[in-house]
Order: sequence, then structure tokens, then C-alpha cells
Amino acid sequence: MAAKEFLAKNNIYLDEDGNINFDKKTIENAIKRLTSIDYTVYSKIQAASSAILNVKPPFTDKKNKMKPFDEKAFVIADRANKDYFSLIKYVHKPEFDKQIEDYLSPFHLLKPCFDIIHLIPYSFFLQFKFTLAKPFISRDDEVFYIIENPVKKDKVFKVPMISPSGWKGNLRWTAGRNFIDTLTSREDEIFTNRLQLIRLFGNETETINHYYNKCIRQRLNNKIKTEKEKEEIEQRIGKQFKQYLEKAIPAIKDSTGLQGRLHFYPTFFDKIDLEVINPHDRKTRAGKNPIYFEVVPAATTGVFSLVWFLFDLAENKSCCKQALKEDWDILKAALKNMFFLYGFSAKKTSGFGVIENSIRDTQFTIAGTKVDLQDNKEKFFNDFLNQIDKAVTEVVNE
Repeated sequence: MAAKEFLAKNNIYLDEDGNINFDKKTIENAIKRLTSIDYTVYSKIQAASSAILNVKPPFTDKKNKMKPFDEKAFVIADRANKDYFSLIKYVHKPEFDKQIEDYLSPFHLLKPCFDIIHLIPYSFFLQFKFTLAKPFISRDDEVFYIIENPVKKDKVFKVPMISPSGWKGNLRWTAGRNFIDTLTSREDEIFTNRLQLIRLFGNETETINHYYNKCIRQRLNNKIKTEKEKEEIEQRIGKQFKQYLEKAIPAIKDSTGLQGRLHFYPTFFDKIDLEVINPHDRKTRAGKNPIYFEVVPAATTGVFSLVWFLFDLAENKSCCKQALKEDWDILKAALKNMFFLYGFSAKKTSGFGVIENSIRDTQFTIAGTKVDLQDNKEKFFNDFLNQIDKAVTEVVNE
């Protein structure tokens, strides 16, 4: 059903400015139905409920002068907010538990299982269970929802999740940040480290390519002032790296892209909550329009899983060992900074999306070797990385 037909069927209409309007009876009925435990009913009123939560008490006029207290508008907004928490408690939580019990756990979606024996030797599987230290924020693609900023959910099970592409994007950003922070004055060393990122995450996008060229130019030729000279040097760096890349990976000449060695699994959560951000006016120093964010709250657990698949060096044992050591060093630093320093959530600069230092249910297995580190006990994240370091060193030195 089209959006306009859905709104019209529920007695909801758009004014000239495109804002949703509906009568008092529709508001009261929608608020009443929000507390229903019937998930189907909840889905049918998502469009109406989003408009309800947008009703705000008009404390000020256009000139930021105080207006008489509008008790009716305040009551409507307050009831809508309270009923949203009821929705979380009586609808979301039972629904999440049911989906996890019936589907996610039996099919090993909550905690992926992987048989490393089928992989090329020296490929590895890494997994651990973490606990959020701060809430996790993301943005869903849902068009109609009870608030404007829903957390990302699986399209089938409607459970909060971090997609594989989300993990890859955050880890690539962190690894790129580490690469920029450790730039040297040697161009060959810079290109070697940049090539490692492409081997791990795949080909660079145009935006990443321009950004890296700019940062390398600033490190090598920071005294140049004219914009034309800067652009010419960045283009030269780009061409030189392209030639270096084609020489290191000949197959990339005949391909539109390169697949990375890292492959990620989704992470599912079983809790959901609401955060409110209230921007303040600089003149009045009062908040007028609170912004609601659906989040995965702190203390929620999730499982992080990835596979390092050495598909491009299957026939060269010595190169496989060298790649294992080099790639793990980059991955180790990126994982540590992503989980504890930068975060993997939206609004990461505000501290969202970091984890606690203790993890459990750890696993690290290298294909074709005796390395199989599995432990259900709680341990510190650095201790787990040190165990992997020791195992990787032993394999490389064999």
C-alpha cells in the first residue's frame, strides 16, 4: 500500500507544508493502541505514532518569547513518550526473545559457527562475546516508525543488529586512521602499508583514494601553498600508487575491483532503549526540540565474528605465513582502537559504541595448524590479543 493511501485510510492528512495533521480522536486511539501487545497492531500504526511523538509543547513563539503553558499539548507529548517505553517493555522485548529462541539460536545466527577445516591453510576464524560500555546508535532504513531515528534492525527478524558491512566500514575507517597517523617520509613504505589495507578490505573508493593522496601529499610536501600545485602532486601520487598496485597485484588490471581478505558476520542484540538529545538555543539557553534516538543500551551483549580468508596466496606457503603476520599486526591495532578508542557506532565522537574491557566465549582458530584457542571464561581483551600474538608467532616460525 502506498504511503498516501495508508495515511488516508487512517484519517491522517498532509497540510500544505507536508506536515501530518489528524484530529483529537485519532490521536487518542493511536496512543491507546500503542500499548497493545499485539505486534501486528503496532506495525499498522507506525505512521500515526511517528506523528504523535512529533507533538511538542509550544513553550515559545517564533521570537523565542515565552508563551502561556499549553497543558493539552504537553499531556499528549508526555503520554506518547511514556507509551513508547511501554511498547519497548511489552512488545519489543517479548518479540526479540521469541525471535532469538525460535530462529537466531537454532540456526546459529546469534553466535555463528564456522568449520575452519574447509579454508585454505593459514586462514583464521576469530570470535568473542563483548558487552557494550556505552549505547550503540545506528540508523535503520524503515520509512514509517514510531520515532524518526530507529536503530538498525534485521529485515526478517526485526532484531537490532550490526550488519557485516557496518563492521567492515568501521574497521576500515579505524585501520585507515592508524595508517594516516603512522605515515613516514618514505614513499615506498607508505605504498606498502597502503597496499596492505587494500588486501584486507578490498579496493579503495574514490573518496578514500582522494583522502589518502591528500594526507600523503601533506606528509611529503607540506610547504606547497597554491591549490594547483597541491592538486598536481596529489594526482601524481595517485598515478604512482596505481602503477605500484598493478605491479603488486597484476590481476587488478583486468578487474573493476578487488575483494578483501576479511569477511564479517552480523551481530544481533536482544535489548532496545530510547535516548534523548535536547539541543539548546544559544540565546535563550533552553532546549525546544528534543531529538529521540532508538539505541541498544549499555550492558547489552553481542558476538563479534570475522574470517581472514587467504584466497590470493593459496599456493605459496612461505608467503602465507608472512601475510598472516603482517595482516594480523594491522588487524590487531585496528580492532583495539575500534572497540575502545573510536567506537563502532553513530555519534562515535560523543563516546557511543565502545565496549567493556572484559570479553568471554573467545575463539581463534588457524586452518591447517594445531592452533585452536577456545575459552568460555571471562578475560581481558588485551590478554586475548596477546594469546593470538603468541600463536601467530609460533605458526610463522615453524
